[in-house]
Amino acid sequence: MKNYSLPATALAFALAWHGVAFASTVTIDVSGKAPYELGSKVYLTPKLDGKGKFMNLYVNGIRGGNATVGTVNEQNGVYLAPVAMPAGQSVKITATTTTQPAVSGSVTLSLRLAGPAIQSISPATVACNTPYTLTVTGLRYTSKSTVFINGKAAPTTYLSATQLQATGSTSQSGVIGVKVSTEGLGMSPEQWTVKAATGCGSTGGGTTSTASEPSPTPTPTPSTTPIGPQPAADAQTVAAARLLDQTTFGATPADIAYVKANGANAWLQQQFSAAPTPMPVTSDLNTVRRNWYLAMAGAPDQLRQRMIFALSQLFVVSADKNPYGNEIQPWLLTLQSNAFGNFKTLLREMTLNPAMGKYLDLGNSMMPSPNENYAREVMQLFTIGPVLLNQDGSVQLDRNGDPIPSYDQATIGAMAHALSGWTYAGAGTGIIWENMSGPLQPRDSYHDKSAKTIVGGITLPAGQRAAQDLDAVIDALFNHPNLPPFIATRLI
Repeated sequence: MKNYSLPATALAFALAWHGVAFASTVTIDVSGKAPYELGSKVYLTPKLDGKGKFMNLYVNGIRGGNATVGTVNEQNGVYLAPVAMPAGQSVKITATTTTQPAVSGSVTLSLRLAGPAIQSISPATVACNTPYTLTVTGLRYTSKSTVFINGKAAPTTYLSATQLQATGSTSQSGVIGVKVSTEGLGMSPEQWTVKAATGCGSTGGGTTSTASEPSPTPTPTPSTTPIGPQPAADAQTVAAARLLDQTTFGATPADIAYVKANGANAWLQQQFSAAPTPMPVTSDLNTVRRNWYLAMAGAPDQLRQRMIFALSQLFVVSADKNPYGNEIQPWLLTLQSNAFGNFKTLLREMTLNPAMGKYLDLGNSMMPSPNENYAREVMQLFTIGPVLLNQDGSVQLDRNGDPIPSYDQATIGAMAHALSGWTYAGAGTGIIWENMSGPLQPRDSYHDKSAKTIVGGITLPAGQRAAQDLDAVIDALFNHPNLPPFIATRLI
């Protein structure tokens, strides 16, 4: 009998050809370093033979976990450790493929108690050349907790599990950094700061100072003598100027005086009740632009003007496509009338705005082939954005670390069909051509009345009129969990 030897690759091919399966391996990549703090997040990436793959996830044998052992999100692979220590001070994470034959892999995460945290410090400002006492409020303090001031341990008094007191002094102006360390738990993750009063010396050698804050000095010129340090603005003036910097196009001395005398709320209420600055109707684009810019520069309703500008950066139209004043003004007036209103109302009115109808082609978007332009942009730019967000505005990631889309092409198509059947203002039941005198009007004979699954997985029943489907689209977008963080972060 002859012996035949095959190369390993040829042997593997031959066995596979005859149906002999090779075992696959499941591994789990884990972010960070063990032990993991209670209450913290750990990012898991299950892999099948080295490639990321969606799998069922278990914590100590419980799919998805629970409050005792921690929870795990199968969609994005995030494990949230429990707040109380589980038995054994560790948990076992198991990933199992969803296809048969099922293959599993596991990893054990060791856990540790959460470290100390600072929530507030009082007072926020300390005097120079005078001993001070800081009250540090936070979490997870013990009798073995120590307050560190600018990296050096300070005399610390334990008051409770949520409060410590520390004493110190400084002869330097600037910012004092504060952290808390607890034996066995480590250092607080963030440094808090306390301000040292100005005017008591420069930094560079003080025991509790890390930065200086010199008083402003005018730049000398050849024909003048440099003058000495000037007194800093008082806290009320600084606060008033900051408020007005955020809410107007430039604070005036009169505005600052009003806010100082009456407070921020009184100024806001005065702005909310101020009459809108008129925007004369004109077909000349340059006149529209000039009127708007002059209103921003000097109109008394500055808060409204600032909101109009902010919203104009969100709900965008362009003179590149709308080159006449009467094709821009309806958009500007809608922003003005809704500057202090409800976002849902603004969204509906902007959807039916004739200027927007021309710019993003919702006007005369008809069956059987409705235009997808507005359907796409109303999601991508105006409401929810292209990827799912957490409520703090951060992006939700899948188990491979990639952003999770908030909609797909099928959703865009369904939204376009749901928004079909709108034309410009005018009499009759037919199509009207680019009339900017009023909002878009429904034409049910040009509207797709079939059932549709729109954003958020919401199914619209068959037979609905154009206005019914529009209302359903607006509701779906307004109630989508992405809308608050997407819009808020852009306004900020």
